[in-house]
Amino acid sequence: MELNLPHTAMVVRRVYVRDKQEIENEISEGEVPMTQQQQDQYKLVIGDGLARIAVGRDLSDTDYGSGGKAFVSVSLACDQSAAGISSAIVLAQQMADYYVEQHIQAVRQKCYQLNLLKPPADPNARPQY
Repeated sequence: MELNLPHTAMVVRRVYVRDKQEIENEISEGEVPMTQQQQDQYKLVIGDGLARIAVGRDLSDTDYGSGGKAFVSVSLACDQSAAGISSAIVLAQQMADYYVEQHIQAVRQKCYQLNLLKPPADPNARPQY
């Protein structure tokens, strides 16, 4: 079950391109959904919550200028100490990595529907980055 904690933010941007021209753009934002384990880790770094860090990750899947891209930015409040900030950055990086992977999979599926990318011959094959 995913839970939300206050003082978090996530921005997701999905971009679809054909012949290097952007044809569609989706942006969403809200709190970062967290598993119970992530929530427990976050409770250890939030401290006074007076500092704020942000980490962004992006992935793209294009073929000759057509395809899609996903960008995820995770923002967390944390303690002002060096240890608190460092721990929050590591946690935000882990979350951003996880969510950008989820979103690039969704982008790929839409690219197949829009004929921007061809589905792999082997549906079980893992894409190469």
